[in-house]
Amino acid sequence: MAVAALVLGIIGLIFSILPFVPITQIVGILLSIIGLILGVVGRKQASEQGLPTGSATAGIVLGILGIVFGALIFGSCMYCLKKVGDAGKSFSDELKKQMGSPEFKQAMEKARLEREKAVKEMSKELQKAFEKTKEAAEKTE
Repeated sequence: MAVAALVLGIIGLIFSILPFVPITQIVGILLSIIGLILGVVGRKQASEQGLPTGSATAGIVLGILGIVFGALIFGSCMYCLKKVGDAGKSFSDELKKQMGSPEFKQAMEKARLEREKAVKEMSKELQKAFEKTKEAAEKTE
């Protein structure tokens, strides 16, 4: 059990400190808890049998570190996600408020009028180009 505690403690600690995907912290914490339990049981059995308890102790220590680091990293990741969500909501609320303002409506109307003007000018230019192409085609016939 001592070796299993050590192995699970190591794997649990590694998974606990990987901040890429929050699920890794949960897996790391679970493995660390199992490693901690096996370490305690293994240490008790080893001391009763007069065997060395180093592996079991290392499993206990790594299990505790995995739980602590996993919980801290998971908590900080969740805190960051909450703050990002709050910032997005604040931005969305401000955008909605600005879209209802008279200045925004005036700017949108001005942009619409400029776009219509540009489309009319482009249409005239295309018509002129079409007529020139048509005249050139008639001259070549």
